[in-house]
Amino acid sequence: MKNSAIIFQGDMVRALLEGRKTQTRRQGDKPKYAIGDLIWVREAFVLECNSDYVENPLPPTDRPFKLDGERLIIPLYRATEPDVAICDKNGFYDEARGTKWGLSIFMPKWTSRITLEIIGVKVERLQDITLKDAQAEGLDEYSELSPQETYAKLWDKIYASKGKPLWADNPLVCAYKFRVFKHNISNYRLNEAEELRAKANAELQASAGDIAAREKANELDEQVQQAEDFAKRQAKQKANVNTGGRAAGIRTTYRPEITDLNLAVKYFWQKNRHDFEALVLQLAKEEERTGNKEINGVKFIAESKVI
Repeated sequence: MKNSAIIFQGDMVRALLEGRKTQTRRQGDKPKYAIGDLIWVREAFVLECNSDYVENPLPPTDRPFKLDGERLIIPLYRATEPDVAICDKNGFYDEARGTKWGLSIFMPKWTSRITLEIIGVKVERLQDITLKDAQAEGLDEYSELSPQETYAKLWDKIYASKGKPLWADNPLVCAYKFRVFKHNISNYRLNEAEELRAKANAELQASAGDIAAREKANELDEQVQQAEDFAKRQAKQKANVNTGGRAAGIRTTYRPEITDLNLAVKYFWQKNRHDFEALVLQLAKEEERTGNKEINGVKFIAESKVI
């Protein structure tokens, strides 16, 4: 996995931030990026030091920042903040000229607010772009043209002045599919955790049965964790619990040296989580059927005929 930069114009930056753009195409037949690469986005920007005129400014929470001694430096972005009035390095602002924006190619890595994770790469002819792929390029949603026609127009607009092959030339292109993270690349792991958390929440909402099973699994895990902690504190006083052949079968199959029932069940869960969740769901149904919410979950798992 490598980290590198990619440049986007203002309209495409807005498409990234709005969730409309999840693909990009670049000329050439040799992919520059590979699946798993992290790409930080460069865009037109300007740096502001608001501590020059604000006493004790607070660091922003919606963008990266940098401390230079006692000075707080923050980036502003032309794509979403085009009307800011920023003085030059000498402290002057020319109303006729306006803010002097920095070119995207000179954007420092620490100022980037968007990170892309490459999840798909393919080489194809430019005109082979599908309707779905064209829509994923983040085009104008209100265009009267088809997505492919709109993309062809955009392509020619970008490359006509650069002497590059146009839509009619149908060149080979590298098509990249990516996930968008609205953070600096240094916070990618945090973004990954947030995404996994969101995915887990979505799975929990999939069905009532899954929710009941997972909630019960979490409850049992807490019980088992408490039992494990107690067992460690009382290592010399392990209880030899005789719970029948099935519980003994767990211990024999997974950890013969474990004689504590709670630990045996926990180890079974770790090694065979799918079957364990099935048992937890069965437990939830049994509680609903009998109306008994005090069933010993650990014992139920150990004595289940499913094991």
